[in-house]
Amino acid sequence: MDSDEEAGAASVAREVNDSLQESTPVFERQIGHVTSSLKKTRNALCKLHSGVPEVVTLKVGDQVFSAQRSLFEKDPQSLLFILVCQSYAAHDTDKKNRPLKRTKPEETKSQPSVEVPERDPIIFAMLLNMLRGYDNAVPPEWKEACWKEAVYYGLTTSWYERYGNRRPYAFQILACKRKLLSEAVYGVASEYFTSGEHYIDFYVVKWDRVALGVISSDADIESREDPLDTFGCAFYWNDGRISSFFSSLVMFNSSVVLNEAHFVRVVLDASENTVKWMWDEVTTIAMLRLPKGKTFAFCTLCWHNSQVNIMN
Repeated sequence: MDSDEEAGAASVAREVNDSLQESTPVFERQIGHVTSSLKKTRNALCKLHSGVPEVVTLKVGDQVFSAQRSLFEKDPQSLLFILVCQSYAAHDTDKKNRPLKRTKPEETKSQPSVEVPERDPIIFAMLLNMLRGYDNAVPPEWKEACWKEAVYYGLTTSWYERYGNRRPYAFQILACKRKLLSEAVYGVASEYFTSGEHYIDFYVVKWDRVALGVISSDADIESREDPLDTFGCAFYWNDGRISSFFSSLVMFNSSVVLNEAHFVRVVLDASENTVKWMWDEVTTIAMLRLPKGKTFAFCTLCWHNSQVNIMN
């Protein structure tokens, strides 16, 4: 290629490059416009229409409830969001199709109530309080029933934010090379949680020597001679002891000794950094403060004559 051809090729390359550089900002602006438009559409779909009043009335069973419209916008995919939308849309349509007539003042103030037939108003009240952010909105003994109702209503997003994502639990055995622990088995029963409140129900079938609790992701199960001294764990033992080892070993006795087949609930609040053990879902056996900046999973430590099952 002679110098004239090289110069021509270079000129074409510069023109193509200049053209691409000029078109790139145009494409970026177009993409930005489309993205912005999609976000606006999504936000609009997640909001109740203007026909819905600030205070919504619902009738569940034989009870009437009132709630702010913003409460239902927390879960725009929920059944309640859809029912409210449809109910007030139908009400607006009826008003438009209705012939004009003189109305009484009390009639202009009346609003339709959203009918939710064949559901439990007691559980609904608890879920409503959960959406409002009340403390102890769902008592422990009602949590299972409220969870099922939250799934029915499609309120799982708010439930997960408040109580954590309930996934099926299963044991994963931690390998340990030390001979002293050959008769003991660490079973991790969940993922390592970073936030939210989570719980698991362990059913102790045989209790020769059993520990139930949580283990941190940086736990050291190899370096200690006695499993009781395992760094990074907090356990309730079947003889009533509570042990935890983070900066140092802490141990004390609880008033509850496990001497029969029974279930124990372990509650981990990863946001507040606490773990507690409960008896019969109501009585608290003990509660410990966990160190910040760590992630924890549910865990058991069992010897060969012991058996622990997961109930949830």
